[in-house]
Amino acid sequence: MIESQYRSKCCNAPVKTDGIPDFLGTKEVCTVSSICTKCNQGCDVIQKKLASSRRALEKQLLQRIKEKLPELEELLKKITELGEDSVYRFYHHSFKVYGVKWTTKHATDALRQLLPDRNLNADFEKILREGQGHKFSGESELNWHQEGGAMLLAFFHAHYFLAMAIKYGKELKKPPKWMPFGWSALLHLYNIR
Repeated sequence: MIESQYRSKCCNAPVKTDGIPDFLGTKEVCTVSSICTKCNQGCDVIQKKLASSRRALEKQLLQRIKEKLPELEELLKKITELGEDSVYRFYHHSFKVYGVKWTTKHATDALRQLLPDRNLNADFEKILREGQGHKFSGESELNWHQEGGAMLLAFFHAHYFLAMAIKYGKELKKPPKWMPFGWSALLHLYNIR
């Protein structure tokens, strides 16, 4: 247990915190409980502070999306066209499908610039690594579905997140209390949720 600088609302005593991983096989603490050291009752003082911090990040993300909306819309238009070509190239078994990696990189760079101080979601980063790590060689045809499929999967995810940023940048005036799925996914991308 970790002693905290926070004090409970019930007794104004120090709060101790404890956490457990949310997923089997991981050590990353996701669920945290807080207990008043005086009366041993649960206390949500830390959760409220964390929620306040998350809301501030949501507002910052939405504001940055709105500021960059024209650029993001132009980029989405370009990468949608390039994605159309890339899917064709995949089914045509053309080495030109490898160009989708640059399209994915441009979309991902734009997403990173929205909140440059935040790490992107580990699952997204893994999909990117698996999709970006291929170079065309004489053996590429033997691994066509594995390599080409991984590149297109990375593209589709980057495209999706860019499209969600634009959609909610246009629709939302402020971060919603009720979370639309696409906005929730975007918050996961930035590890806000």
